[in-house]
Amino acid sequence: MHETVQLVTGGTTPSLTVADQASLYTRLLQRYPAIARNYRYRGYCYLQLGKWNDAASDFAQAAEMHSDSMAHYLMSHAVLS
Repeated sequence: MHETVQLVTGGTTPSLTVADQASLYTRLLQRYPAIARNYRYRGYCYLQLGKWNDAASDFAQAAEMHSDSMAHYLMSHAVLS
């Protein structure tokens, strides 16, 4: 998959593939594991990559850490897709 996304970091907008963005969120989670939205964002990347089980796992983790209707919606989308 060669699709790219724009990620805003420090005033710049580097173009990253979805796989690269998922890797970035993995590194962020290694350093800051208590930030639920990073699980949600990585889960969304996994959805785009067709990694349904990984997406569902990340959405479940995000929902467990922070009751968030968007995380629940995306988790159900990953499971049903």
